[in-house]
This record gives sequence, C-alpha cells and structure tokens, in this order.
Amino acid sequence: VIARAVRGPVRIEPFIVGRRGLSRTFRAFAIKFRSIRRNHRVLHGVNPFSGFQVDDETVRFECEQGLRNLRLRAVHAFVAHGTDPKRYVRYLDNVRADAFVLLSETLRLGGVDVPNDPRERIAPIAETFRVDATILGDLVALGRKPRVLSASECVDFHARLFRLLEGAIAWMEERWPT
Repeated sequence: VIARAVRGPVRIEPFIVGRRGLSRTFRAFAIKFRSIRRNHRVLHGVNPFSGFQVDDETVRFECEQGLRNLRLRAVHAFVAHGTDPKRYVRYLDNVRADAFVLLSETLRLGGVDVPNDPRERIAPIAETFRVDATILGDLVALGRKPRVLSASECVDFHARLFRLLEGAIAWMEERWPT
C-alpha cells in the first residue's frame, strides 16, 4: 500500500519502520533518527519522534564506530581500488553523505552549532578537529559533476580523506571516555 502511494512523478524517500521494537530501532540508529527529526517531517499519522530520546553516550558510540568504520573502508577502498579510478570515485561518492553526517553529529555532541548546508559545515569541521577539511568540498564538487580522477588525484583524495578521519578520531579519543 505504501509503495503504491509514494510512486509517482514526485520523488518521495520514505523511511518506514514498524511499531514493534521502535524504541530499539531508534537507539540502534540514533544518528539517523536524530537527523530525520531535525530535517524531515511526518507526512501522515502520529509523529513517532515526539518521545524520541537517545542518550549522548549511545550517539557518541555510534559516531566513533561510524568514523572508525569509514577509516577502515577508506583504506580498503584505496588499497583495493585506488589504481582503478572509476571504482575509487564510486567509493568516494558512496561515503560522502556518511562522512558529512558522522562528522556533523560529532560536532553537535561537542556543542558546535552545525549549519544545514553541507558546504557551510566544512569550516567548523576543520576548526573543531584541527584538520584540513577541503576534501569535503572536493567530494561535494565530485558528486555534483562526476569525473574520473587521475591516479595522482586518487592518491591525494585518499590522503586528505584519511587525515580528516584521523583528526576527527583523535579529537574523540582526547575528549570522550572509552
């Protein structure tokens, strides 16, 4: 029924979750649901976010886990596909949104006001984590106008992405309990 209702000329990206286990689902995907609550709206029915609360410790764990996973995936993608620029660009396209979401949520947990526009988030990310975050702008540009990177550009993109992730993880390790 839902599939038939949302198919059509207007693009709708529904996020459909059953009622059973809803609070556990909220906790398991706290970052995603915090983002949905901030940026989206319920089109029909009762707002399931009215009582939504997840403690910061859970969100910190998810941020750290997610950023460490991005770092692992970045190394794997570069080692496995860095010499195949088409595949490496596909990888970069797939991680762009995750990087912005995780870095932004980490900023929020650090008390930083995070702008809605991803490009406006780059400066606070750089300032907070004390890193060069220009790779994020380059990822946005690559997403808007896809192109095949040269081998040297793949090396450069990987190095800058890795340093950004390392900086964010080091920031967390200095400030958050284990």
